[in-house]
Amino acid sequence: MCMNGHNHIDGMTVRHGVYFMNVNSISNIWLGDQYSCVRYSDEIDREYPYIKKTAPYLNPFYAIVTMPDDRIVIEGTKSEFVGPSPCELGYPEKESELISTAVISDHVLLL
Repeated sequence: MCMNGHNHIDGMTVRHGVYFMNVNSISNIWLGDQYSCVRYSDEIDREYPYIKKTAPYLNPFYAIVTMPDDRIVIEGTKSEFVGPSPCELGYPEKESELISTAVISDHVLLL
């Protein structure tokens, strides 16, 4: 199994029998200029001008990974977006397996 957290999205794919898990980042999703919106106060927006180009999460989250028997068990956690979600802003999903959401999904994988 390969785990990656760089893309800031939740997803699991299998390629050539190898699980690839994208662990949602605790920071945020970069949306860019086209999908920017003020999510906090105008004062915070002035002090941190790039924050409106992201989709920050209300709370940090994490995953717990255990390996009982011949399985990999992933217990994810959830948060929510501050302000509108990327979907509500019309942000396009890149791949069907990778979703812009404020969650790390649960998984049970067989070895």
